[in-house]
Amino acid sequence: MPRKAIPKTKAEKKKVVREARTMYVVSTKDLLSRITIDPNVLHGQARVRGLPIPVYLIVSAAAKKSFDEILDEYPDLEIEDIHAALRYASLVVEDKDNPASAETFITRDPKIRNGRPCIAGTGVSVRRVAVWHKMGRSPEEIAEGYGHISTRQVCTALAYYYANRDEIEADLAKEEAWAIELERQHPLAHPKNA
Repeated sequence: MPRKAIPKTKAEKKKVVREARTMYVVSTKDLLSRITIDPNVLHGQARVRGLPIPVYLIVSAAAKKSFDEILDEYPDLEIEDIHAALRYASLVVEDKDNPASAETFITRDPKIRNGRPCIAGTGVSVRRVAVWHKMGRSPEEIAEGYGHISTRQVCTALAYYYANRDEIEADLAKEEAWAIELERQHPLAHPKNA
């Protein structure tokens, strides 16, 4: 399907805007289904449809280029992929009530989860979100599973996890070692052994 030419006159631009307003609006869930995060590919960076094109590249390109230029540069992309990347990025960094950076949404309090990073205003730790995600759950499924956090908060937690992966993985490994030691010191009585 050939791409439409970039509008040059004011009248052409108005026409494109009118057409865009009447187009089918894709839901956030449908857009986010195009985003994939695999810890074993590109160091866990968010990508579009499993392609080796990180979301940050698309967002960076969108700040400097038209969508047509991006599609020419990345022929495997579709227009919906660009929308998905921009929507994903907005979910990671925005809060409708208080626009701020992603760091605002992750807090540490020594009284909550032993000071581990948590989603602000909740007791949900970043590492717990990361564990669910590593088990194959999507951001939407994780949010629905908790019921009191949003997809935006889950995306922010995952962004924090990938930016601080070594710290969080070390914490998980430490807890695992502690659990193994505890099991060794206090073996459970099994029916066979009773």
